[in-house]
Amino acid sequence: NINGFEKNINDYANPDKTLSIELTDHFSLNRSIVLLNFTTTFGLKFEEPVGDSWAIDRLVAGRDIRQRLYFISMVTGPPHIFLKNVALYEPGIFYDPGNIRTSSLFNREVQYFDANASIPRQSGLKVIMPYVILGETCPFSITYTATEILKIIVTDMAKMPLVGVNIEILHFGVKYGTYISNKSIQPIHPGTTDENGQLVLYDVPRGNYTVRVIWEGQVATEAIVTTDEEVNYVFTSIPHFPLWIIIFGMISGIILLVGVLFYLKNKKNR
Repeated sequence: NINGFEKNINDYANPDKTLSIELTDHFSLNRSIVLLNFTTTFGLKFEEPVGDSWAIDRLVAGRDIRQRLYFISMVTGPPHIFLKNVALYEPGIFYDPGNIRTSSLFNREVQYFDANASIPRQSGLKVIMPYVILGETCPFSITYTATEILKIIVTDMAKMPLVGVNIEILHFGVKYGTYISNKSIQPIHPGTTDENGQLVLYDVPRGNYTVRVIWEGQVATEAIVTTDEEVNYVFTSIPHFPLWIIIFGMISGIILLVGVLFYLKNKKNR
């Protein structure tokens, strides 16, 4: 479209795929508009995102101030055309303008909105990335406050609390910690279950986690838990401790009975 007149783009195409528009084509300096409608393909790459997320996640201050780092590159696409208005969804960060800060290396704008406003029944952020051009990496970050609580209760085969078992917590498939990415992590040791079989992690990002229960040096069970639940119960097939006592007592009783019978039999034969 040149100044309101529909044109065939092929009439202006050169063999080298450039365009030539002359003044005779209703085109004059400072008073003309050229609109081109076309379709093309862009390829984006995110560097070192942890698991299926878009970013690297790290702790930056205190116990609850965390940051998502996005290293986005345009790896394929037409040169000299920038790509903008690309949105991604971050369910692990609540929409809280007072506790969210954004920045980008080239001071390009990073916008965010309440995801629930555009994606029904979804909480989190809708993030509009800064624009990028071919061959360029444009890092940007979102700093947020992690306020979620992950509460876990581990039970044995009798549904009784398991005391003192070691727990591993994974987020996006890697051990949760102060720094998590595809290539390196700084995990935290969540500890062992208390007298109620309970383990609580405070100030974690919203989302799903994987719990590994370690018993006698082996992974006894693995389960998916979530911060959306007030309490997550993890059931294992580990025998209930009093059951060991019963089994041991029964075995001891059988051995004693066999011994008595053997003694009486030998006494008769004398």
